[in-house]
Amino acid sequence: MKNNYKFWGIHMGIHVGSEPIEKNYVAIGWQLMGDLRLIENNRDDFKFKLKEIEPNSSDASIRSQIGSVYRFVHEIKIGDYIIYPCKADRLIYIGQITSDYYYDNNKQNDNDDHELYPNKRAVKWLMNNGIPRSQFPQNILNTIGSFMTLFEIKDEAALYFSELLSTNCNNLSKQILPSPQDYTETSIDENEDEEIIKDTVNITQQSTEDFIIKRLYKKLSPTEFEFFIAHLLECMGYVARVTQQSRDGGVDIIVHKDQLGFEPPIIKVQCKHTTDKSTLPQINQLLGTLSQNEYALFVNLGSYTSDAKQKALNESRLRLIDGQEIVKLIYNFYDSFLPKYRVIIPLKQVFIPNLPENENL
Repeated sequence: MKNNYKFWGIHMGIHVGSEPIEKNYVAIGWQLMGDLRLIENNRDDFKFKLKEIEPNSSDASIRSQIGSVYRFVHEIKIGDYIIYPCKADRLIYIGQITSDYYYDNNKQNDNDDHELYPNKRAVKWLMNNGIPRSQFPQNILNTIGSFMTLFEIKDEAALYFSELLSTNCNNLSKQILPSPQDYTETSIDENEDEEIIKDTVNITQQSTEDFIIKRLYKKLSPTEFEFFIAHLLECMGYVARVTQQSRDGGVDIIVHKDQLGFEPPIIKVQCKHTTDKSTLPQINQLLGTLSQNEYALFVNLGSYTSDAKQKALNESRLRLIDGQEIVKLIYNFYDSFLPKYRVIIPLKQVFIPNLPENENL
């Protein structure tokens, strides 16, 4: 790998989903600024343009936003590497920039939220399936968990990804200790108190989510995970029974509202103790077990393929729960957990600042 290629991290909104992977691009917002090629190549002109659009934004906010915008247009080069932690499926994608900046404002319809990201660069994704977050050291997850839309990854963290690529992404066990000051992008942003607080809050939230999913994955066997999900459902007010392993037919848990199990609806649950994506054939297998007045619930620590998600949208008797939603349910019902599960997932309530997110992320 050539040493002059840089590594960049980018964040895109959860509503964008996996579209950047399917269509081979990365993008940022700030659509009201228009085609960014029409602005002179200096930060002051970029700041002036954004200030026209956001007259009530503070100078600190303008400087912080323009840092990401300017870098995306003028500092990223063809051949640089891009790291994209996708919020929709909790996978991390690594690609290589293949084009200069371009402006794409071709909306498919009036409700097309994806085109709130018209500022784009083409990307060749090096792993279309992504890598589960659970396979990365926590310090690397902290690095790419920056609150900022676009940031350069430097020093030890860049070395980690360089070595990862040189070994065909098979060596994910190398532990390194990059310190935050090594890879903050510029002094323009790092001295702004509010941005630092936002960054810290975001990393804290992501770290806790990563911690919970890793604990469930590493501390529980597949069978124990089924019993945990059954317990979680009981904390939610359901009656849950784990089926016998030898003849469950793809159904791991039977759930109902009444103690005897006579009152409909009956919910059949399949649990996947994996951080990978579950597929449409797996979903269809569970659906094939349903009788009248029965519903299907598929639970996965990872995420789902796009066709599986589409199936859930079109099938009223199907519900998919991924790792992120499991974490939310744990937060909501943690007080009701048995002590043995509190030991596996030790958590305590803390208060953190609730600052508004940058709408252009």
